[in-house]
Amino acid sequence: MARPIWFILGAAWFILALCWFLWRDYTLAYNFAAIVCGYPNTATPAFSTCMAEKLPLARVSMQHRLVHDSLFILLPAFALVLIGVLIRFRVRPAA
Repeated sequence: MARPIWFILGAAWFILALCWFLWRDYTLAYNFAAIVCGYPNTATPAFSTCMAEKLPLARVSMQHRLVHDSLFILLPAFALVLIGVLIRFRVRPAA
């Protein structure tokens, strides 16, 4: 069993990376939908209608992208925990 600090580091990496990728993908999807709908003219009813149609498609794209990003979210967290396990069981020289 690894020391708790490595589990804390792994969990912190997982939570922060997940938040970062969700925020990034959501803003990219929203900005893409806004640009497609004609971003400078946001006060028009056509913009609201277009956003209502395009934003669900952008969210699906965001979720699909998150599946591909999950490798970069999970692997470093797993590596931190694995480092903790390996350090715990390393061979120490006799004094």
